[in-house]
Amino acid sequence: MWSAGRIARFAGVGAFVALLYVSLFLLLVANGLSHPFANAFAFFIAVVAQYCLQAVFTFRQEIKNLYQVVRFSLMILIGLVTSYVITGPIASLMALTPLISSVSTAIVLPVQNFIFMQFWVFVGDAGKR
Repeated sequence: MWSAGRIARFAGVGAFVALLYVSLFLLLVANGLSHPFANAFAFFIAVVAQYCLQAVFTFRQEIKNLYQVVRFSLMILIGLVTSYVITGPIASLMALTPLISSVSTAIVLPVQNFIFMQFWVFVGDAGKR
């Protein structure tokens, strides 16, 4: 369940997806797309790639389970809320610099996402009702 191999695959996929997002964003901006549109497009492609790669490569699941897609989408939204809370209210309350709050987010989100994926998103057919 918590194998070193799975954690390594998860981290590798995460690094690849981060590189994909940055590369797409920069390529789109260099070709004249506005920052908001470049970000939205690159983010969408990165999220789709993350779902597909984490499902098949990391968690050995088929990509045909609508319940997984819904749970994954909710996990992404929860991650957005987490990042907002860390970089907003918590940073303000604790007088954290933007660097510290963003690095904290970059540490917390992968751990949070792994836990969600391990025990909720990619649990096979257990989530079907």
